[in-house]
Amino acid sequence: CSQSLEAEKDMAGESILCPNCERLISIPINSPAVSETQPQNKANVAPTFTTVPKTSGMAVASMVVGIIGLVGGWLLCGFVLPVIAIVLGHIAYAKIQNKPIELTGKGFAIAGFTTGYVGLFIALIMTVILGSLLVGMEAVFEAMNQVFQEPIRP
Repeated sequence: CSQSLEAEKDMAGESILCPNCERLISIPINSPAVSETQPQNKANVAPTFTTVPKTSGMAVASMVVGIIGLVGGWLLCGFVLPVIAIVLGHIAYAKIQNKPIELTGKGFAIAGFTTGYVGLFIALIMTVILGSLLVGMEAVFEAMNQVFQEPIRP
């Protein structure tokens, strides 16, 4: 949130909540602004807080949905799970790129949309295979119907 904060030397190494944005921040141990030789007045304490990055839940969800869609989703949901994984993965990846200090999980996002694309490809192949099998079975049933409808000759 870019708020300037000040800390005493004895707080070094601790984590606190930012009073402005309520994010967890850690106070650096070896800050040049706070040392034993410098006087402990407010003018010498610089805002050297760092935010603790958070893993993107959307990236993790993308990876989980992508794996489910890859392993068995094409049997149950066809194209739905891979498409969800692709969309979530790309959105999460873009958010992580825009806020690299606040968000992590780029690998999860990449895994999510990659498994989504592979699952989508598998679903497409399975649709073509099952469709061709159904067309072939229709021809077999039609041939059998013609055989059984012909009269028996002595």
